[in-house]
Amino acid sequence: MTGDALKKTATLTPKP
Repeated sequence: MTGDALKKTATLTPKP
């Protein structure tokens, strides 16, 4: 996965 994809995933899955 690319860094951009990881950022999008992080945005979709908010961390505590």
